[in-house]
Amino acid sequence: MSTFWKVFIAVIVSIAIAGGGTFYLMQRQVDSIRNDNLSKIDDLNKQIIDVNKQLADAKKTTTAATTTTTVNVYTHPELKYSVTLPAGYAGVDYFDCEGTCTSYLTIAKKISDSSYYDSDVKLTFNAAGKTLDQMVTNIGTDVGGDIMMISDVVIGGVSAKKYEIGGFAHGFDYFAASGKYNLYIKQYPDNDANQKVVDSILSTFKFPTN
Repeated sequence: MSTFWKVFIAVIVSIAIAGGGTFYLMQRQVDSIRNDNLSKIDDLNKQIIDVNKQLADAKKTTTAATTTTTVNVYTHPELKYSVTLPAGYAGVDYFDCEGTCTSYLTIAKKISDSSYYDSDVKLTFNAAGKTLDQMVTNIGTDVGGDIMMISDVVIGGVSAKKYEIGGFAHGFDYFAASGKYNLYIKQYPDNDANQKVVDSILSTFKFPTN
């Protein structure tokens, strides 16, 4: 082989080796950049997942707070007694101050922003100052039916009386006295809807503190 061809082949081999080395280095750089970008993408995905989780937790907290603050409590503006009513019910009050100021509260089912169903649960409250015995003195003639049973109950932390009334329709009358304050509840007739209202009254009623 002539010297020319030897030199020519050597040059070609050198170029091939140099080119291969350059390609290898470039490929390493490409791989490094790709891996770095993939790592950044993974980090961004993790951040998105964390943000979504925080938003979901915040929504749960807001919902819980909303649920907690929407308790249906009725407080009389003048006499200051209070009671928690079932969801969907409202207290519709007639306040009469001829003689002893008296609150006649109907626990009514709300059907729109301005309309209520009437209810068969009535609450009468005043500061007449009667004892429990005085409140029930004339009950035999006042209840409009036959007294079937008398039970001791507790309303607003004080001893009270429950009268089961028979006759045209079955119902209950409740009487409680605390200091100067007198409470009378009439549940007539007796049915599941009225019992739900009365149960809420019996368990949550609060007499004024003054």
